[in-house]
Amino acid sequence: DLRYMLDGFHGYVEPPMACTGMITMSMRELDRLKVIEAVAEAQLMPWRAAERLGICRRQVERLVLRYRASGASGLVSRRRGSTSNHQLTEGLAQRALCITRTDALNCGPTRGYCRIASMTA
Repeated sequence: DLRYMLDGFHGYVEPPMACTGMITMSMRELDRLKVIEAVAEAQLMPWRAAERLGICRRQVERLVLRYRASGASGLVSRRRGSTSNHQLTEGLAQRALCITRTDALNCGPTRGYCRIASMTA
């Protein structure tokens, strides 16, 4: 009897496929899992699930397909663990911190921004 133990959840959820391992889910993903499980088991209509989750009916249907194919792990964000699209390069981040700590320390946010912009341009 294989079970998934979810982070922040003190129970177990039976996966539809035979898999082993532990997955970490946010509370939002856990709520989404409960709703998508209800749709997959025909206990909840897709349009009602879409209203609850704040997404469209088609997205609910795609999530149900992913849930049936991959189980609970199919609903976990696939972006987890990857870097942000807005992440600064290491050198630029260190330079901005250095400027902020020395020259722009006694300035307000607007003046500090202007000071940093003039120094980096």
